[in-house]
Amino acid sequence: MYILSIFGNLWIYKILSESLIAFILLVFASITLIRNRMLLFIISFIALILLGLSSFEVTSFKPTNDEIRVRDERLSVYPPDLLQIGYYLEAKPEVVKLRKITRNFLAQLDLNLYFFAGHPRERIGVDEYEKFPYILLPIFLIGLFFEIKEKNKILLLFFIPLLVTALDKNQTDNFALFPFFAMTIFLGLTKLPKKYFYVFIAVYLLVMVQVISYEIY
Repeated sequence: MYILSIFGNLWIYKILSESLIAFILLVFASITLIRNRMLLFIISFIALILLGLSSFEVTSFKPTNDEIRVRDERLSVYPPDLLQIGYYLEAKPEVVKLRKITRNFLAQLDLNLYFFAGHPRERIGVDEYEKFPYILLPIFLIGLFFEIKEKNKILLLFFIPLLVTALDKNQTDNFALFPFFAMTIFLGLTKLPKKYFYVFIAVYLLVMVQVISYEIY
């Protein structure tokens, strides 16, 4: 189960092709998290955050011409006596910044980004791929259900990389989230009835062949 949850996906190999250090840290963080070695996990997790910050650049909150056009169109809908309210909701700089951060934050919670190569909301200028084979999605959801049910407080740690990426101009794939996915998939696999496990593995291997074929061709 360790091998499947950590190495049974394209994301970890994509990370390996880009950074050996990130790959080693992610494998170590995932193993220590799954085995509940919290001190070692937190140390490796902090190292991952710092590694991600090495290419961090604060996103620009200056509205684009298109955003200005949309804003003006929305403001034109407000009646004159409510225009001040419209300004606070649509144009006040603090509200605009908060809206952009919230949008970037929530975009990272889209499971399509991880299991379906972003479909149907592919990002422009990004080489999308299935980070995890879609057959693992129900396993992930099962694991997530039990993590929430058991009130696993370690989940709160993963809000840190979510927030950092929400503020990052580059908006690259948030590899610091990988241990969370690995742990959740591992937990989901442990909840799978034994009589169905080998059937699942057979289907998983067929899906992985399909996913790899899509990536190659």
